[in-house]
This record gives sequence, structure tokens and C-alpha cells, in this order.
Amino acid sequence: TGKSHPTMTDVGVSAAWVAEASEATRGKLIYGIVSSCYENLEESDIKRLLTWMKTDLAKHWKLNAEYLELLTKTEIDLVADEIGLKAHLGDKFSKIMGQKKDEIIKALLAVEGFTYEGKLPGHLKYDR
Repeated sequence: TGKSHPTMTDVGVSAAWVAEASEATRGKLIYGIVSSCYENLEESDIKRLLTWMKTDLAKHWKLNAEYLELLTKTEIDLVADEIGLKAHLGDKFSKIMGQKKDEIIKALLAVEGFTYEGKLPGHLKYDR
């Protein structure tokens, strides 16, 4: 960006500098920011970047097996409740939750009539 700061720790300031840079410079720096997110940014920095970019995660995230496999059965229950899947299933939900975790995941991802898009669990809402 043509600017330097010896102890740059505020990703919000860095993002503002990127926004002010030339189009060619912005293109290069945005790739660098994305690469840095993978290994170097703290959760608070990622939240600041998402806020600065006005990112609506609900538009880009959808419940999937990879995510559910990371959770315990108790956490799956909580997420299903938060996104409305538990209410949608009604009495069927308890029966599903009585199964093995891999069967729970398959069943929860195959619910007919449930719209998975736009349903973001509370712990993924960075702007609270």
C-alpha cells in the first residue's frame, strides 16, 4: 500500500489501507489476506475482517456432514434447535437423536421440506 507500520497488529487498519490502495495493489493484497487467514489470524482478526467486508455468512454457509462430524451429539442437538431443524422434525427428532452419530448426521441432512440455506448456528455469528 506504500504505507508502513513497524508493529502492525490491527487487521482493521490493514484492511482500511487495502481499501485505499490502487486496484492492482488491492488484488494482490486481498490474496495475501486470504492466505494469512488460514494460518496467522486470530479469531478476533477474522471477525474484524468479516465485519469490514460486510460478509453475511448465512449466504455462504450450509449445514454439512463435515461440520456436524466435529460436534458432539449434544452440540448437534443444540445446532438443530438453533436453526429450526428440531422444530421442523417435531417428534421424529428424538428418534433420530437416539441413533449412532453417523446415522444422526445422515438423517439430519436428508430432511424433506427443510431449507438448509441461510440457517446459521449462533456460534458462527461473528457480529454479536
